[in-house]
Amino acid sequence: MMNTVVDFLLGPFLVWLPPIFWWTLFAAALLTYASTYVPLRPALQRIITWFASRNYWTLIYTAIGFRILYAVFISVGQYYAWKNGGDFTSTLADSPLSEKVPPTFFTDLFPSIFNSHFGYVTFYTLGRYGLNVLWSIAVAFIFWAFLRILKKYNERFFDVQETELGLLCVLIVGWPNLVIFIPLTFLSVVAISIIRGIFFKEAYTTLGWPFLLATAICLVWGSQLIEIFNLGVLRI
Repeated sequence: MMNTVVDFLLGPFLVWLPPIFWWTLFAAALLTYASTYVPLRPALQRIITWFASRNYWTLIYTAIGFRILYAVFISVGQYYAWKNGGDFTSTLADSPLSEKVPPTFFTDLFPSIFNSHFGYVTFYTLGRYGLNVLWSIAVAFIFWAFLRILKKYNERFFDVQETELGLLCVLIVGWPNLVIFIPLTFLSVVAISIIRGIFFKEAYTTLGWPFLLATAICLVWGSQLIEIFNLGVLRI
């Protein structure tokens, strides 16, 4: 029974958890944004208000927390798989990092960890999972800083809290999907502006709906678009 549970956690659970979580977070962002434009039933409005506090930072912190915790969980799963995978991998699971490996920022900062029995597996999982998390969070906040600068010089592109919505969307799509997300956003601006101009006689559109549309496309076809445009080299 225990082995069945572990196999599920290290197999289907790890595969399906991220898309389920990101689609749920995207739905929360969509409802939160839409609720500022479309009147909702009081019960649904109270749920949205409680969940996001009419503020995207709750969702942003949730996205950051999930990325970190998922990386920790999958790293522990990697250790378990190596530990129980035979003589060779079990040796890797309990070996310090070889002195032949060139020093890095992390190995110099935490030498006691990398010289311990968990040294090699820590180095491997940090490079395989941890760096992607750190970079995804870093580029998300760089993008947010860019949006705030853009808003300062041209506010017509933004409605209330749309810079935070952009930050949230980038945290949802992650790296390297950000490289696809940015051009999709500007293509979405053009498409939505045309639609609004034809049907609603509105000259401009802000970035909120384009952010959400680009995020949905990345969630559905992000991996395929990365391969189509030969951007797989950007994966960390």
